[in-house]
Amino acid sequence: MSAKYPSLSPYVYCANNPIKLVDPNGEEWEIDGYIYTPGTPCPDNLPHDVKEKWNAMNTIYKTKEGKIVIDAMNVEDICYKISSDKCPSGPSSGEYVSNGSNVGGTMYINWTSMDVGILAHEIFHGYQDLNNQGQASIHNEVQARLFATGVQRQAYATGMSQLVPQGNLLPNVFTYNVEKVLLGSYSMTNLQYLEDNFKSHFGGYNNLKVRIEGQTDLYGTLKNN
Repeated sequence: MSAKYPSLSPYVYCANNPIKLVDPNGEEWEIDGYIYTPGTPCPDNLPHDVKEKWNAMNTIYKTKEGKIVIDAMNVEDICYKISSDKCPSGPSSGEYVSNGSNVGGTMYINWTSMDVGILAHEIFHGYQDLNNQGQASIHNEVQARLFATGVQRQAYATGMSQLVPQGNLLPNVFTYNVEKVLLGSYSMTNLQYLEDNFKSHFGGYNNLKVRIEGQTDLYGTLKNN
């Protein structure tokens, strides 16, 4: 990374502070301006919001699928950022904004308490972007929800099965169906069922196509490997 930091000698490792700053591969993430290397313990002197996101990243990184995705996104000269700034497109708990296909982007995460699921969801959108499949679609939204729910199941050794379908709580019904897909045998038939029923459970997605040409089952590849 010496070209990015001309004020530091290329012979100096981690700005002469290898206790606090660790960068074994010359790759990095950024959380509200602080350099983050996946899996490293959170320093005690960071702001509260940064600590929450740092620890949430580590929780995701400890899961099988989370580690695969985050390691894949640790690409030289590509920096992914996690920001507490407001989502550019309007009020939302999270949003991923690409810098351009396959060159990194920013996950805008707005929460009042740590939520691994929201962060995992936006990370998977970054992973889709890295694989040149980042165009918004129902397929990508469903895949991100499958990834986020799967990460939560692995991280906490529990699911979200308390969200039993009842009344008109349609998002709960969809989450319940995601749980059933994750617990059962993952298949394209089940994926298509979730895609076909997505718009009936969530508002704001009516203008999205179900799938953009070239988008593949990235989550299925993760789950079945």
